[in-house]
Amino acid sequence: MLVDDALKMPFTVFTTSHKKTYLKWHAKLTGEGDKGQQGAAAGGGGKPLTYTVYDLPEGGVTLGLMTDEGDTLELQLAAAGAAAGACEPALLEQIRAAFEAGEDEVRVTLNADRTAVTGLVGAKSS
Repeated sequence: MLVDDALKMPFTVFTTSHKKTYLKWHAKLTGEGDKGQQGAAAGGGGKPLTYTVYDLPEGGVTLGLMTDEGDTLELQLAAAGAAAGACEPALLEQIRAAFEAGEDEVRVTLNADRTAVTGLVGAKSS
């Protein structure tokens, strides 16, 4: 596997940030990363999936989210005329209002499949 070969290269070829990305890819490709998440979801005692909103384009169709570890996720929002999307319209308006108000951090929770926004955790301002 090409990712395995990239991980074996010295740090003079690929930096630490590159190697972290390759490790994430390796975990996804081999399924190792999913086992821990499935166990936490099945146990029901895991902490909620909380993401920080980093991008919310005006009239856009995607919502840019990031974990505390720096992993990013883009959710597809409902397109014009679509029945359902990753976020309810009323909740999306709350998120947009907090984001556009210039809050330092707007955090949302996602469902276990990471396919839909389930709530607004809150917005913190300094």
